[in-house]
Parts: sequence; C-alpha cells; structure tokens
Amino acid sequence: MEIKEKMNAVYGNSSPSLKTIIYLFHEFKRGHTSVSDEERSGRPIEVTTEEKIHRIVLNDRRIKVSEIVEMVGISDYAPNQYWCKIYAYKVIYKMK
Repeated sequence: MEIKEKMNAVYGNSSPSLKTIIYLFHEFKRGHTSVSDEERSGRPIEVTTEEKIHRIVLNDRRIKVSEIVEMVGISDYAPNQYWCKIYAYKVIYKMK
C-alpha cells in the first residue's frame, strides 16, 4: 500500500504494521476519529501508582526510592525515579 510506504519513509522502523494501518483506516471510515480510548467494560483499575507509593511510604518512611520503584513496578528510567521520590516526600511531609 502507498500509505505504508510513506509511513516507512517518515518513521522508519517505528511505523505501524500494515495490519494496524488497515484497522485504523476501517475505524476511521466507521466514524471513529477520536485518538483517545473509549471506556471499556470489565474490571476497573484497582489502585493507582500514587496510592501504591502512599501505602508503601506509610509502612516504611525510610524505604529507598529504588525499592519503591521495584515494588510498584514502574520503569527504572530516571524521571520515573525522580517523580517517585517527589511523591514519597509529599507523603512524608503530610504525615508531620
């Protein structure tokens, strides 16, 4: 398909597969033009990451950020650790 070739030229290996492009094309034809997900039925998300961090810090105020990152299961990418550290400090500050 021509669109696949154009996307490969622009995005290289990051371009979506032909199957994905065809699916999105048909979705667009059916009137689904929103780029955000629609609500789905099923089991809701149990706990947010912030709530998990909050509980962990409440149980052990001396816990290391690397331990929180591992327990919560977020990426060990530096900005995630920075965000985790700031949130943990907010929880500790509110406790005082």
